[in-house]
Amino acid sequence: MADKIRNSGTRINFNPLDIVLIQPNYGNVYGFKKDISSVLPPLNLMYLSSYLKKNGYNTKIIDLEIEEEKVLEDLLKKSEVKIFGIGGVSSLFQRVKYIAEKMKC
Repeated sequence: MADKIRNSGTRINFNPLDIVLIQPNYGNVYGFKKDISSVLPPLNLMYLSSYLKKNGYNTKIIDLEIEEEKVLEDLLKKSEVKIFGIGGVSSLFQRVKYIAEKMKC
C-alpha cells in the first residue's frame, strides 16, 4: 500500500493512529501459555511497522501474547483506525478469524 501511495504522490490522511498491527497469542493454540512464544517478539509486525513509520504512518502493535484482549476491544470502540493488520502463521487461522470477526462488529 505504501508503494502505491508513494508512487501516486498522495498521502492518505488518516487519524493520528493510522495502522494497528495485531499479533494473536500462540499460547492458546499450542496448549502452553507463557513458554517459548512469550520470549519471541512479533518481528514480522515490527519490520512492517518500521517500514510504515519510515513512510510517514503512525502505527501501533498489539501483541496479544503480552497484552490483554481488552486493549484491542477498547481500541476498536474508541478509535477511528482505518487499517488493521493481523499477523500469524497457518496454525493460528482460527484465532486470526476470531479476531477479524470481532473487528467487524
